Amino acid sequence: MLIRKQVIAENWKWFSFVFVFIVMMLISLFTLNIRTDEDLSHLPNLKGVYSNGIDYIFSESYSAANTPFPYILIAYSCKIFEIDPNLMNARIFGILTGALFLVVLFLFIRRFSKDVYIICFSVLLYPYFIKPT
Repeated sequence: MLIRKQVIAENWKWFSFVFVFIVMMLISLFTLNIRTDEDLSHLPNLKGVYSNGIDYIFSESYSAANTPFPYILIAYSCKIFEIDPNLMNARIFGILTGALFLVVLFLFIRRFSKDVYIICFSVLLYPYFIKPT
């Protein structure tokens, strides 16, 4: 029992970081009501890239002010895994991509700073971090 308390005491920042990530992930997954930007822009762009490939980005139907990279990444991942590009799958892929990004960011920043958690928490709390695109 003493060993468990010691592990928790030494890693409380990591546990709290993972807890915040899980809470945000659950909020994203279980608020499945589609939002205006998802309905008008994100999902049509994702489905367009999924159906027509990268050429869709250069068509008049493409309606995004941000980089097309998330649409390409999610659409081709859906093709590889033979998954329908719907809202839930896009959010799950966004969560997995976000988790991978945070691990890489954590490992990178840890080389230069002792308090890596402050930087990673600030990225994690960015309101659009865990979204479909």
